[in-house]
Amino acid sequence: MSARVAVVFGQFGQIADPINLPHFEQRLKDAGLETILVQHTDTQLVYNFLHAYAGNVGVVGASLGAGVAPIMAGYLKPKLVQFVGGFQPSSWDPVMHMDPATRLMTVSVPNNVKTALCFRNSVVAETGGLGSAIWKLADGNTVTKLTVVDRQDIHPGDFGPAQDTMFNAVIEAIK
Repeated sequence: MSARVAVVFGQFGQIADPINLPHFEQRLKDAGLETILVQHTDTQLVYNFLHAYAGNVGVVGASLGAGVAPIMAGYLKPKLVQFVGGFQPSSWDPVMHMDPATRLMTVSVPNNVKTALCFRNSVVAETGGLGSAIWKLADGNTVTKLTVVDRQDIHPGDFGPAQDTMFNAVIEAIK
């Protein structure tokens, strides 16, 4: 049985990112995974694509899609989500919350996620805050192996070495 991965655009979808995220999705297809490429607002499409599927599943998003990817995974509880990935979640995303301890805009990865990888650019001036948000584990989450990587790429950072690393992480976690 194949695995399924939802790939989630940021704001303005393919207009803003006509090459990189579609290329990432095609790489996953070429590796034998079933995929959909959706807008960050398409939570119902992602749920319908993944929730009843018997095989391994994952979600990878860029920008606003990176903000909502962990939330989409949480909607699938109690189903285990093998992988959630994000390219530069935006601090301007309404799903973000200020972490009082770090003063960073964050979104929480739920405990039904096995592996999570988030790329961010901590230099706010380079992205205007678009890629500087960060993922953290939800309170009490001792299940997820979360890796946050600081990369000073232009926003949304879903290209080149970052895309190669994300692709390899998806394949390792989900196949």
